[in-house]
Amino acid sequence: MRRALHIALWILGGLSVLIVLAGVGIYVLIHSTVVLQQAQTRASKATGRAVTIGSIDVDWSWTPHILLRKVDLANPDWAKEQQMFSADTIEFAIKPWPLLGGHIVLPYLHVDAPKVALEKRADGASNWDFNQNPVAATAVAAVRPEQRSEAPVIGQIEITKGKISYRDAARKLSLDGDIDLAAGEAAGGQQEVKFNAKGTLEDKPLKLDFTGGSIAMLRD
Repeated sequence: MRRALHIALWILGGLSVLIVLAGVGIYVLIHSTVVLQQAQTRASKATGRAVTIGSIDVDWSWTPHILLRKVDLANPDWAKEQQMFSADTIEFAIKPWPLLGGHIVLPYLHVDAPKVALEKRADGASNWDFNQNPVAATAVAAVRPEQRSEAPVIGQIEITKGKISYRDAARKLSLDGDIDLAAGEAAGGQQEVKFNAKGTLEDKPLKLDFTGGSIAMLRD
C-alpha cells in the first residue's frame, strides 16, 4: 500500500511539472503576437523541445478565451515515446491583470484527449527535467511556485479521455492508465479525479485505482 502511494505521488509530481509547463506556455502565448508560427517558435524555445500547434483561436475580451488544437510537446531524444505530451484541444480563459504580478489565474481549463508519457532513466534523468536547456530552465524557474499558494489558480478544470504512461527503469516500473477530471455522479456533481492504471513493478503485476477530490482540494 505504501509503495502504491509512492507511485501515485511520483505520477502526480510529474503532472505538477506539466502544470508548470502549462504556465510557461500561457506566458509565452500572452507575450507573443497571436500568430501560429510565432507561438510555436517561442514555445519551442521556452521549453527547449519541439512544440507544434495545429491552430490557435483567441477571443479577445477582458478575460481572453484561448483555444489550441492539436498540441504536441516532443520528448528528449533518449525517450521511448516521440511525444511527452499531446492533446486534441486545450481551451482556457485567462485573467490578464494578475499576470502583471506574476500570477496565473484561469477561470477554466479544458483539455480533451491528452496523452502524457513520463519516463525516468536508470541514471535518474527524467523527461520532465528541463534544466539542461538554459532558456527552458529560466522559463520554468520564472513560473515555478515556491509555495502552494503561488500555484496557478484554476477555477474549473476538466480533463476528458486522458491517457498517461509512466516508466522508471531503476525501479523496473511500467504503468499505463486513464485519467479523467470532471464532475462525477458519484461525487454529487462535484469535481473529482479518477486515475486507473495497470502495469508491472519489479516484474510483478501492479494495479492502481485512485479517486480523489477536485484539483482545488489536491492543491490545498
